[in-house]
Order: sequence, then structure tokens, then C-alpha cells
Amino acid sequence: MPFKLTIRIFSIIIQIMEDKIMKTAVKRKNYYLDEVKIKRVQKILGTKNETETIDKAMEMIMFRTDLLESLKKVSGKGGVQRI
Repeated sequence: MPFKLTIRIFSIIIQIMEDKIMKTAVKRKNYYLDEVKIKRVQKILGTKNETETIDKAMEMIMFRTDLLESLKKVSGKGGVQRI
């Protein structure tokens, strides 16, 4: 059963990558953000600038949400069990 879960996770990753390839609207925004947090996340992610840092962090949050939603859908259907 773990094999089916692995295939599902790869399917999710492929879908997210396909969504990312689609054109997105980029718009200039101005926000008041904690500089210390941005620099810390930039170091963790290894990004080159603040824009890339924020963009990558948002992508990771969206990926996490999609992954958790998909896992909820397959939970209890086969070999996936709550721990």
C-alpha cells in the first residue's frame, strides 16, 4: 500500500509543477514585513533576494496545503493510517 501513496504524492508534485508553469500575474506590492524574519527565511531557503524568498515561501505553503488536502482524501482508503 505505501507504493500507492508514493504514486499519489508524485502526482501531486507533478500537478503543482504544471500549475507553476502556467503564466502567473506578477504585481508590485508594498508590505511592512519583519526584516529579521525575511533574512532568516532567506538563509534557510538559500534564496538570492527578498522577492525570491517570499515567492518560494508562498510556494511551499501552497504545496503543503495541497499535500495535506490530498492526504486527507486518501486517509482510511488503504494503507494510510493516522499515527
